[in-house]
Amino acid sequence: MPDHERENFDAIGDFTSRWRETEPFGTTWPERNFFSANTTYNSKGRTAVDSCLVRLETTAGYSDGSVRLYDNERFSSEMYHLDFSVRYQRYEFDQVTGALVISGNSSKMGGDYSCAIIPIVTG
Repeated sequence: MPDHERENFDAIGDFTSRWRETEPFGTTWPERNFFSANTTYNSKGRTAVDSCLVRLETTAGYSDGSVRLYDNERFSSEMYHLDFSVRYQRYEFDQVTGALVISGNSSKMGGDYSCAIIPIVTG
């Protein structure tokens, strides 16, 4: 496993540990987590902020570590990357905000981009 993938899994571990004991997750972290999150997407010349449904895959296997943002009025797959992989993007855990920050570079996004995901605590 390449170093950046290992670092990405470390970021996921820090993120899940931070939010494990809060709603919407409760005391267990299911294998396939769906949760609502406040999401901030930054790319060249634009910033978009909205809440959306997120899936974080934490199963052993090919899709382990994948993150999916579900389309809504603000985020569409025509305008943004909504599927992320530990293989192709960089994941970081922001200890101050508790965000999982995913970054990459693509022509679709006009170069560098980042997406910060913070679960919406309901309890």
